[in-house]
Amino acid sequence: MKVTLRELTAPQRGAVAVVEVCGEDAARFVVELSGKPPPPPGQFALRNLRTSQGLLDEALVVTRSDGVVELHLHGGESLVAQLFALAPSGAAPSAPMQALIAARTDSAARIALDQHLGVDEVLPSEPVLRERLRCWQRLSTPARILLSGPVNAGKSTLFTALVGSERALVSPLPGTTRDLVREEARLGPWPVLLIDSAGLRATNESVEQAGQERVRELLAEGGTQIDWVLWVDPRADGGRNAPPGAVWIRSQSDSSAANAVQALEQPEQARARIRALFEASFALPSEPWQPGSFVPLSESDLRRALDSGKVRARS
Repeated sequence: MKVTLRELTAPQRGAVAVVEVCGEDAARFVVELSGKPPPPPGQFALRNLRTSQGLLDEALVVTRSDGVVELHLHGGESLVAQLFALAPSGAAPSAPMQALIAARTDSAARIALDQHLGVDEVLPSEPVLRERLRCWQRLSTPARILLSGPVNAGKSTLFTALVGSERALVSPLPGTTRDLVREEARLGPWPVLLIDSAGLRATNESVEQAGQERVRELLAEGGTQIDWVLWVDPRADGGRNAPPGAVWIRSQSDSSAANAVQALEQPEQARARIRALFEASFALPSEPWQPGSFVPLSESDLRRALDSGKVRARS
């Protein structure tokens, strides 16, 4: 039997799963499942799908105008797997569709959808494609950002402003944050994983010492990977104490300097300044989505594009 199944909805548990049935034997496949042919194009029919083991599911059968049949099932993962096992060939969601399902921001979703639908762009030069892949990797994998600095410097206040909610406990008392607090957020189109840390200071309290030791591990070479460190320090000379490679954020400051923030009084301005510093640090565009542009979503995509012979020579 020449038929191919393809799941159109996210391959996860849900209320509804939509499976596309295509190929010259698509109608026959539906007849074997339901005992009846598919409805005419553009029409719907409620059918009981059966196997040799008995009733599989009650499904809505839809025939599209192009002759392809869709089965709208209940969304259990086991149920969909049983249906796929009945077909001689099935297909997992394409890589762009998987990227669309996993997209964390609007820009990532739009890029993935463009690749899924297909683009007509003449492929640009190899350096341009490599740059697009680099930007896509920032869109698809959140950058890990550590907020570090002296105690009571405003790290948790900045963390809360960036997250947009009261996720971290904020207090004027030193030592409030005693362990790492993690939360996903966005800096414009860029997904990030923010890590709020205990302030670095001398202390005799074991819980706080453990939190500060964890920060030192993160900052030390060979520790858990951190993509960007924000050294939050309100002092005018606070940048002198920042670890190598860290970006000094002068907190609690109403200065017009690019690194100055008033996260409590002006959270939107704080978010905008951190986003600008992030994009400058990683040489990222303010808007990564360009409608209709080809974007390699993996090294394999890039290699296929380069091997296609359609890539422009570097000018």
